[in-house]
Amino acid sequence: SRVPSMRHLTPNELSVLARSLERVALENGEYVYRQDQPAEDFFIILAGSVQKVVESTDPSKPGIPIAQPLVPSAFFGEKALVEPNGRRACSMKTVGNTELR
Repeated sequence: SRVPSMRHLTPNELSVLARSLERVALENGEYVYRQDQPAEDFFIILAGSVQKVVESTDPSKPGIPIAQPLVPSAFFGEKALVEPNGRRACSMKTVGNTELR
């Protein structure tokens, strides 16, 4: 497995996991999730890309993109699922039309 946190899963377990993830199609500029929201799932990028965004404490100011956008086969959102507070550390916003699973 190319995903270190899933390396211990058997091929059958990976197959079950992949089938259980719902496909989501988003347009350019849509948020997958927002900073501080409760974490309920994680995502794998099938097409398009997703940008990490740190939101300002001032709602009138836009969020600040950080790092390079994530591209197909990358995954995100899994860390908040295991954190004690279970909240998103940043927002994730699409760059171009994007398909996730």
